[in-house]
Amino acid sequence: MKTKILLLALAAFALALAVPARAAMQTFGVTQFTSTNVLEGATNYIVATNSVLLTKDRGIGLTASLTPGAATNVAEIKFQTSPDGTLWAWSTPHVLYLNLTSVGTNYIMSTNLSANVLNNAKYIRLYSIGTVNTNKLTNAIYFSQHY
Repeated sequence: MKTKILLLALAAFALALAVPARAAMQTFGVTQFTSTNVLEGATNYIVATNSVLLTKDRGIGLTASLTPGAATNVAEIKFQTSPDGTLWAWSTPHVLYLNLTSVGTNYIMSTNLSANVLNNAKYIRLYSIGTVNTNKLTNAIYFSQHY
């Protein structure tokens, strides 16, 4: 009987010390840079959308959804970064290319810009969308960020 009481006491003590398991919830925000627009072809559209505040030590995901009205070949999407929201610049990692070959097909491209690429920037914005051939392009461009 004493053994059973001792085992029960040890079991209760062990349960009291056990750390409860908790699942970590990850929060992501997804926002559209621009509303869906129909852009004329053979044009470089300067969009210069509102800036997005970047979270330090976090990357950002970029997703583009493009639908050509005629064979376009290449669409170029440029993003700019800024240390203060006033001075803007773009560099190679911030330029995305998407080859659009079939009329009416919705092409979706997604990429990540890592924290290493963005750590010295405080803001990012969509700067321009350019197409090669003369045709229309329907677009929607999003970003997502882990908070």
